[in-house]
Amino acid sequence: MLLASIVSVGVLLLFVFPTRTLVEQRHQISAVRHQLSVLDAESSHLRREVASLHQPATIERIASQELGLVKKGQKAFAVLPSPSAPTGRSRRAARPATRRHGSAGARRPWWRALEVWRDL
Repeated sequence: MLLASIVSVGVLLLFVFPTRTLVEQRHQISAVRHQLSVLDAESSHLRREVASLHQPATIERIASQELGLVKKGQKAFAVLPSPSAPTGRSRRAARPATRRHGSAGARRPWWRALEVWRDL
């Protein structure tokens, strides 16, 4: 009986544990190879991007679209978003009270009623 248990432990130590380690190492090797292929693909993509960044047309496109630069002789126009209109209460507080010209019953000029002129 003792001999059988010693042989069993010997078999476990000689075959099962090393085999398990070998299988785990093969899975690790497979995962590392996959990671290497992904990194190789990314590296080749970045090499192509670096090569394209050395071309004058690409440099000009990036300078124009992303940095807003223009060539000599060109004019740049920027369209700004309209500011959000403040609420009526805060608008009255931010703007001084309007005075009427002339008599107490005189009307304001039509151009003062335009919203555009208040913001200028």
